[in-house]
Amino acid sequence: MTHIINRTVYSQLVAQVAPKVIETETEYEEVLGEVEKLLFKKNRTAEEDTLYDLLVMLVEKYEAEHYPIETPHPSAMIEHLLDARGKQDAELVAVLGSFQRVAELLEGKTVPTHTEAEALGEFFKVNVELFLENQVSI
Repeated sequence: MTHIINRTVYSQLVAQVAPKVIETETEYEEVLGEVEKLLFKKNRTAEEDTLYDLLVMLVEKYEAEHYPIETPHPSAMIEHLLDARGKQDAELVAVLGSFQRVAELLEGKTVPTHTEAEALGEFFKVNVELFLENQVSI
């Protein structure tokens, strides 16, 4: 979203916070504190919204580098969705063709083929990418 801001007011806010690339855990905690203040502030100005967006970008960059989220193995995703949807392993036989194939996938011995991933996506009503080993981050 594009904000129309008063540059003088924004410059004063930036001068108070002095945002920069976060390099340490202490800096990370300090920026999180500023983000929290802005997050819960009622009636934020356009200048505060713009500063908030900048600080969030800095936090996200730091977190991506220092707290990366690993993509779950397709078998873990299948197990999670079975549990979350209240479904049984046996229901996947109709989707994947055999008990053996279901067992191989759930044990993590193999990963779904693209065709199997599409079938799983349709079965669970989720994005096919969740079942492909070389997923894009979500």
